[in-house]
Amino acid sequence: FTYKMPHWWPSDPETQAILCFDDRGQSGGDIQKVIANIQEERELHGHTLPKGVMIVSTGNRIEDRAGANRTLSHLADRETELEFDTMLDDWTRWAITEDVHPSVISFVRFRPNLLHSFDPQKPKNPTPRSWVKGVSALLDVINPEAEYDCFKGAVGEGAAADFVGFRKIEKALPNIDNLLMHPDKFEVPTDPMTLYAISGAIAYKATNANFDRVIQVANQMPQEFGVLTVSYATRRNPELASTQAFTTWAVANTDVLF
Repeated sequence: FTYKMPHWWPSDPETQAILCFDDRGQSGGDIQKVIANIQEERELHGHTLPKGVMIVSTGNRIEDRAGANRTLSHLADRETELEFDTMLDDWTRWAITEDVHPSVISFVRFRPNLLHSFDPQKPKNPTPRSWVKGVSALLDVINPEAEYDCFKGAVGEGAAADFVGFRKIEKALPNIDNLLMHPDKFEVPTDPMTLYAISGAIAYKATNANFDRVIQVANQMPQEFGVLTVSYATRRNPELASTQAFTTWAVANTDVLF
């Protein structure tokens, strides 16, 4: 008899790809033995992996209490293990391109320790996934009175309370459209939480037509928040980096850009 090969097994000898065993730690001993053989012999039931295919496994650690099983020693010996940390700037770049709600991005920039604060003893924790799936996706959709309870169920009590407090400050901000119409009348706040909130709100409203006024507002803020505002805006809309307003601003801020 012959084995029917899985659809994902590359048959073209010229294939260049990554064969990823996602959440490999969830598998039991029998599956781990098969993976170990594929990694060592680079074949399955006589079908050899093309030379251009790299094998990668991903998964949680046992101490994360995510259901990961102990890795068999002979499989562990075939792998080089790398631990990845959550990086705020990397997540911010990704979040902007994926249209994560600006309130979430601004808050996480304000409280970076809450981007990923995992405690296996707690039923809910703030993580990059929970901020996106459990908070950003619900903002402006659910009744504001239900926000805390919903967010608590996604990121935990403490993070949810802090975020709801941040949202109250956002709602008390001056009208952003009016601010961008009259940037010369901008009264710069001194509270860092308010500055983070207004940076995100202004950047979200930035367009080619009003970017010179966005820059004018940013220049009045402490440099850290001015840079943050322009960075938000240009990552969200890369075309803004081609404007004369951005070029002039970049020249004036080379000390923090390069």
